[in-house]
Amino acid sequence: MLTVVDAWFDSVETPVGRLYAARSAEGICLVGLKCSSDSQFHRLAAARGIRLIARSSSRLRPFFDEVAAYLSGDLRKFRSSVDLAGVPPFQHTALRQTARIPYGRTASYGEVARRSGSPRAARAVGSAMAANPVPLLIPCHRVILANGETGRYGGGAKLKSWLLRLEASRNVS
Repeated sequence: MLTVVDAWFDSVETPVGRLYAARSAEGICLVGLKCSSDSQFHRLAAARGIRLIARSSSRLRPFFDEVAAYLSGDLRKFRSSVDLAGVPPFQHTALRQTARIPYGRTASYGEVARRSGSPRAARAVGSAMAANPVPLLIPCHRVILANGETGRYGGGAKLKSWLLRLEASRNVS
């Protein structure tokens, strides 16, 4: 049974297309990279147990400001809180490990599996990344195949490659 979370939502145009987001009382609970309409985002939210209660630009503005700074290369780490209510335990663990991958770096699905305490669960990590409700905030684009290829991404392969190039070009550590 899905946990139902009430959340406010809004959308903004970005250099990589329209981005939708929802925020619960606890934090950002859903980011839609490939939604083209309010109704499509509502369906995505409903499928994840999120009830969108109202549009609210004021509640989402701080997050959208961070997205703009990130996409321009001026922000390396999001400060917005994340709400992962209803995310299954293994996925939650894999997402938390993914959140630890530094800006401009990558890790393989197998590495994330090992860090999650399940060294033989690389495919399960792939499933967890595919179901990541908050891409960008939890940077699943930093998880790649063991052979160095980018693999799949919910926002599309072109966006994943673009994000990896952006971070690599700004990572002067």
